[in-house]
Amino acid sequence: MYEAYWGLREKPFENTPDPRFFYQSPACAELWTRLLYVLKERRGAALLTGGPGCGKTLMARALLRELDPQRTEVALLHQPCKTSEEFLREVLYQLGQEAGDLDRAGLVHRICELLYEHHTAGKSTILVIDEGQLLRSSRELRLEEPAH
Repeated sequence: MYEAYWGLREKPFENTPDPRFFYQSPACAELWTRLLYVLKERRGAALLTGGPGCGKTLMARALLRELDPQRTEVALLHQPCKTSEEFLREVLYQLGQEAGDLDRAGLVHRICELLYEHHTAGKSTILVIDEGQLLRSSRELRLEEPAH
């Protein structure tokens, strides 16, 4: 309906964020630059926060499009997991690996091996957790064995 009125070839306002329609306003230019720097220069972790519907998911996906796919492996988690083991399995799955019947320690070990393989191949590995506020605890983000 509005496509014809505005002369659009496709709908820019769908339910799934499409990074092709990301508009980098002057207000978000500094944030964009900082996040892109963290990603391209392998500077560790970055946290993007904001209210619902402000464009966090869209910005994250647009930023990922700026990276060289030949030199970057991305695990994009959309749904929070119920347990830390499910979280680790999903990370492996998103990085193209099957977890099989590995226990938590085996999952951590395999992720560490995979990170090392990527590093020695000159690749960056990026983990994006969309809706991270829904994680039960930060323990899911640690690659260590839980204390007993």
